[in-house]
Amino acid sequence: MHKIERIAIAGVPNCGKTTLFNSLTGARQKVGNWPGVTVEKIEGTFPLQESRVELVDLPGTYNLSPDTEDQKVAERVIRDGEYDLIINVVDATNLSRNLYLTMDLKERTNQIIVLLNMVDVAENEGIEIDIDRLSKDLGLPVIPVVAVDKSSVKKAVVAIEQRVADLPAHDSHVSTKEVMDTVKKYAHIDAICGRVAREKKDRSENLTTRIDNVVMNRFAAIPIFLASMFVTFWFAIGLGSVFIDFFDIIGGLLFVDIPEALLSAVGSPEWLTVAIAGGIGAGCQTVATFIPVVFFMFLALAILEDLGYMARVGVVADKFMRKIGLPGSAFIPMIVGFGCTVPAVMAARTLSSKRDRFMTIFMAPFMSCGARLPVYALFCAALFGAYSGLAVFLIYLSGLFMAILTGFFLKNTLFKGTPSHFVMDLPLYHAPRVSAVFKSSWLRLKSFIKRAGTIVVTAVFVLSLFNSIGYENGEMSFGNEDSQSSILAHAGKAISPVFEPMGITKDNWPASVALFTGLFAKEAIVGTVNALYSSMDMNQATVAEVAEEPAELDIGGTITEAFTTVGEGLVGVISSVDLLGLGLIAEDQETISEEIGASSSVYKHIAANFTVFSAFAYLLFVLMYFPCLAVIGAARKEMGGYYAAVMAIYATLLAWAVATFFYQVTEGHNVVYILLSLLTLVGIYGWLYLLGKKEQEKTLALAPLPIIKNCS
Repeated sequence: MHKIERIAIAGVPNCGKTTLFNSLTGARQKVGNWPGVTVEKIEGTFPLQESRVELVDLPGTYNLSPDTEDQKVAERVIRDGEYDLIINVVDATNLSRNLYLTMDLKERTNQIIVLLNMVDVAENEGIEIDIDRLSKDLGLPVIPVVAVDKSSVKKAVVAIEQRVADLPAHDSHVSTKEVMDTVKKYAHIDAICGRVAREKKDRSENLTTRIDNVVMNRFAAIPIFLASMFVTFWFAIGLGSVFIDFFDIIGGLLFVDIPEALLSAVGSPEWLTVAIAGGIGAGCQTVATFIPVVFFMFLALAILEDLGYMARVGVVADKFMRKIGLPGSAFIPMIVGFGCTVPAVMAARTLSSKRDRFMTIFMAPFMSCGARLPVYALFCAALFGAYSGLAVFLIYLSGLFMAILTGFFLKNTLFKGTPSHFVMDLPLYHAPRVSAVFKSSWLRLKSFIKRAGTIVVTAVFVLSLFNSIGYENGEMSFGNEDSQSSILAHAGKAISPVFEPMGITKDNWPASVALFTGLFAKEAIVGTVNALYSSMDMNQATVAEVAEEPAELDIGGTITEAFTTVGEGLVGVISSVDLLGLGLIAEDQETISEEIGASSSVYKHIAANFTVFSAFAYLLFVLMYFPCLAVIGAARKEMGGYYAAVMAIYATLLAWAVATFFYQVTEGHNVVYILLSLLTLVGIYGWLYLLGKKEQEKTLALAPLPIIKNCS
């Protein structure tokens, strides 16, 4: 019997290979990137031949032509014989489309077992497949399986063990295989399908066709899509927000309050308490607050994917997206960005080319996520009155416009080229499988925590120290959070002149400091503005007294409070489907203060330090500037540190230019600043152009030289 130690799963997108992988490995998985590339590598183990076998889920691809990053990874793994066995998952409902990859695999290795997946769905659709004849025609073992059925997967594993012994000797050299051209390959596949598959029903009468006649209709497609996205975001943001306070309170208890109490009990020096509880602990608490929204967003997307609708979204959006240089499938991550930018960045990895992935990640942060809404609510309630809803709508619209502008910028500079061909099989509709969607959501969430968590915790640790350390009268002290004496406050005062062109005066330094803490999460701007404006009403002695008062640790009371927020949140989400939060905007100042955790006195400071136009310019800056640290962490894992840094710098420069231009045109009327903002936009474009030219030169330098034969 052949000893199998490593197995790779290969298949086209939506064939069910990842579902099979999850069924085989369960929780025994680890996620990373393939060496040298940003394509995700998911590995796990499962029992086979009385031992544990390594299993890897190869990127989904329709063929092994090394055109895209995904295809290059799959082709390299198989060409180099990195695995002892290839399990080729084939969708029984779309046999002809899936077998092209099978033929490509056969040309590179003979260590293949075909798992014919979704045989139950094929049977329901009236598709009858002669499995023995298919195995004979392919010259490969073919095993039927239903990847979502545990008993079926167990039977398939037993069958794999039996078939492994019948495989020929390992041979991964391409030269030993018959290589067909594309035309012959398709003709051969058509001949096989004609012999082994028989349709007992007219496909025009099946459920999928009838549904598509409605949801893909030229007139109904867009309204249905918008309605589905509304429901998706209400589900993700609504249910996610129910648990945000719970995770925030429990995270604060576990990572901040308890460590702080323990360190104080053993007489720990203040700097160590600040570093562990206020730094690392606060970072872990920040990551925890992202968990519910990210999980429910992943859950909503997994439901749409398993249902079969997500593939249709890309088809509907393709025509518009190509105008800004992207395929229709890029529209999905951008829409996800309205809920939370982190899953939007991670969703971009479904795009087939590196260019498309990176462009989409650059554009996603301009979709105004739910974390920015408390900031909009606070400022609009203070200044815009009855026009608050209109102001928020214009901010959302501005973000969409900036994303489109970014697309035009990038396709002509940093990411020149044509969008990848948009080829997508439309899977059959079927009821979402509970275990599959929850497992998929959990694995994506785990990947997010691992990928973004480290960076977020590190950055929060550094900024928290700067926020805690104070310097007054030549002495350094700790415990100065959100006060005028902290190093972060001094930095905010020093950098305030940078924001003067957009209407933020030097005396309004709390607004500048809030932009620093907004790097943790955009909603942190509310807390900082509230604390700093409130501290301006107090003398320094009072602030110090308040800061020195230790809070008593009440574990039982804190846990009770956390669970209470869940109940209150559920009542609120059931009674409201207000996705954009315009209902909150329309409330009175007292109600908004209670909802977003701000004191009512903060409104007088906002009204005193901002005008309508400078406030809107400030909100435009908040919309566009440096994405939060969780987004940067996810972007760094997807694109690398270089492109993540370029994205952050680009977004911040664009935010300053747009906010300055808006304020100066509407109120400031300073011609110099107007010209400076326009020159900044031109400079941004030129900078991106030079970066793109540099990358192209690097690519050409690394390309192999052509072989010139001497014909003399």
